[in-house]
Amino acid sequence: MILKLIKNKIVITITLVVVCIISFISIYLYNNNGESMESIALNEEPLKQNNITEVEEPLTVEIKGAVINPGVYKLKSGSRVIDVVNLAGGFNEWANTRYINLSKKVTDEMSIIIYTNEEVTSFKQNNLIVIEEPCECPEIKNDACLKDITDNNLISINDSSMEDLLKIPGIGESKAKAIIEYRKENKFNKIEDILNVSGIGQKLFDAIKEYIKV
Repeated sequence: MILKLIKNKIVITITLVVVCIISFISIYLYNNNGESMESIALNEEPLKQNNITEVEEPLTVEIKGAVINPGVYKLKSGSRVIDVVNLAGGFNEWANTRYINLSKKVTDEMSIIIYTNEEVTSFKQNNLIVIEEPCECPEIKNDACLKDITDNNLISINDSSMEDLLKIPGIGESKAKAIIEYRKENKFNKIEDILNVSGIGQKLFDAIKEYIKV
């Protein structure tokens, strides 16, 4: 009887030990598999994200007027008006860029007109106003315009500061200083009087006369 009880206890003990071992192994495998699957999931997500690439559509822009090769051109996103001008072969000899924003970013279906000196003179004489963003003339749409073509945009050689005088194409620091020195003693009565300033000749005057006023 005692021997039988001892055998039963041994069997029960062995059974409990086996159950504990099996449970331990199951928990260990479950935890390891869970961590592995989680690691795989975490590692795969960046791979999926890194494989996503955005394809940018090219911009189609028209340029006409005073450039060598007017036409329609395709450019990458972020391009600017000057990039379109360069693709069109650059400005021709009649180009007037005073009212064109060359640094403006281009957009799809943009229309750019490079005016000639003659056109700008005509705008002024007929009081045609080109409004900013975009500029509109009668039956003309120019997305590259910078500001109104009016006398308000001209630089006064009588009153403008050194900073403003330097905005005149062809006028550097030395000539701007000469203009300021001249007007201390002499008032400019007409824009042609600027020819009296040292260093400013007829050729330079012809280049700057449309940008200045008295």
